[in-house]
Amino acid sequence: MYQEEVVIEVFEWYQNIEKRLVEITSIIPFSSESDLKKIYSPRLVPIMVETCSVIDTLFRDLMPEEFQRPGPKGRRMTRNGANIYDYYRELESNLQLGASKSLLLQGKPVVLCPFKKWSDQSTSPLDWWRVYNRLKHDRIKCSKEASLFHCIDALCALKQLMTKIPSLMELSLRFGWVQTGGYNPTITIKEITEINASKYVAYSAFFATFLSPVSWEGPDEIRPVNLRNNEKLIAHLGRLATKIEHET
Repeated sequence: MYQEEVVIEVFEWYQNIEKRLVEITSIIPFSSESDLKKIYSPRLVPIMVETCSVIDTLFRDLMPEEFQRPGPKGRRMTRNGANIYDYYRELESNLQLGASKSLLLQGKPVVLCPFKKWSDQSTSPLDWWRVYNRLKHDRIKCSKEASLFHCIDALCALKQLMTKIPSLMELSLRFGWVQTGGYNPTITIKEITEINASKYVAYSAFFATFLSPVSWEGPDEIRPVNLRNNEKLIAHLGRLATKIEHET
């Protein structure tokens, strides 16, 4: 899908955004989700807008050149006119982003699922995407809506989407997202480029993203022993199995 130079650019975008978010969180203690939603700053606004802009671009590139919106009045559309609800209808069955999960590696471990409420209904938009749309139209008036939590959720969404694009994942070893876990690198790359069929984890400063859908709802349910490149996860959680299994 993407040539190597474009893949490098996408990873550099992600790294730049994550680095800026790390600089902010280095002076703000991580706490509960409700507390993170109360933390806002003008510095978070461009992070939010840039993150979601890259998401929008990747989605648009994945869309067919033309598609039909549903319903008796559904119009024939081109990818340039697509919105987040079109992305869901056309792409979700393959991407399975609604079932994608990541473990937050900063502060107290939390399992994040930024696309959990994704649907084709405009009555229930994703919170972080709603904030992005409002910021696009009025950054000054809506700047306080760009909370730290929304920025983290959006960045997590970007990373999850990137893991669903094989041409991006082909270079994930180079950028340190995936470690071979002792396997032949060629075999590792082949496995991680099969969408939703890999036992690997993609790591970055903020997130450990599982490359296949998992049923784990919270950090206590995570079983690192089930995953190939689990060393960082084992170190972070301090165990191989679930918390209950570990304690027994």
